Amino acid sequence: MSFQPTAFHITTLLLLIFTAFVAVLRWRLGPETNWPLVYYAALMVFALYFEGSFPSRYVFGTIVLGLILRFEFMNTLFTRLFMLAETASLAWVARHCLDLLRA
Repeated sequence: MSFQPTAFHITTLLLLIFTAFVAVLRWRLGPETNWPLVYYAALMVFALYFEGSFPSRYVFGTIVLGLILRFEFMNTLFTRLFMLAETASLAWVARHCLDLLRA
């Protein structure tokens, strides 16, 4: 169970760090920040490049939650609810990254 410095493990570790960064950034700067869009592009590339590492329906669900927050017409309650749902999906991505690193 030692850490092997392969391309998969290094990329997974970077994705885990970037996931934590985006989760913190989302709550500090609100839905106006553009960093989650970069993150979702990186998550999509990771899921497509390392096929079978993530279930695609959860990845797309996380991306949809992040993109819904880009709409400006939601009131504060709905924005907070979607931010909470997005944070839960980001926590799932982080947990899955940890599981991939342990395997």
